[in-house]
Amino acid sequence: MKKNKTVFSVVILLLLLAITGMQTLSAMDIMQSFQQANSKTTDEGIQGRKTLIIYYSRSGHTREAAKKIQAQTGGDLLEIETAKPYPREYADVVQQAKQEIEADYKPEIKTKVENIASYDVVFIGSPIWWGTIAPPVASFLAKNDLAGKTVVPFVTHAGSGLAIEGSKVNEANEKITSWLSRLQVSE
Repeated sequence: MKKNKTVFSVVILLLLLAITGMQTLSAMDIMQSFQQANSKTTDEGIQGRKTLIIYYSRSGHTREAAKKIQAQTGGDLLEIETAKPYPREYADVVQQAKQEIEADYKPEIKTKVENIASYDVVFIGSPIWWGTIAPPVASFLAKNDLAGKTVVPFVTHAGSGLAIEGSKVNEANEKITSWLSRLQVSE
């Protein structure tokens, strides 16, 4: 079970890195990081391990998810803040985010993690914007070395994405139909 969770985490992180275009770590570096982290993992899970929950949240949804994770893990909580805030108007944020993602732009962030090397487990939270992580999270990932850590991504979205637990995909016809009808793609 522990091995499956590690493999799942590796796959998710590789997808996040591929989507963001981040080039700071190779796939081999990431695999080695997870192998090292897995060798440190005990049957206790994250209990007794120094944990950081870092996240970016514009609307507050990802912040709430991060607080819930923090309440259950006892980890340190830190919000990623951009040097220049995003616009207040939703339509303006959408336009700016789309341009940033298309240009692979990583905005400057104010947030710095003191002694990131001291953490064993790092939860990374992001809203999904245009099918990928928010640019401030990509900035954080590009600027911080997470080698040797157990990295646990979590995301929030506004319904444009489809999330189905793998073991329940055979029971998801109704969920897929509903999602497609909201997108006005189904017949």
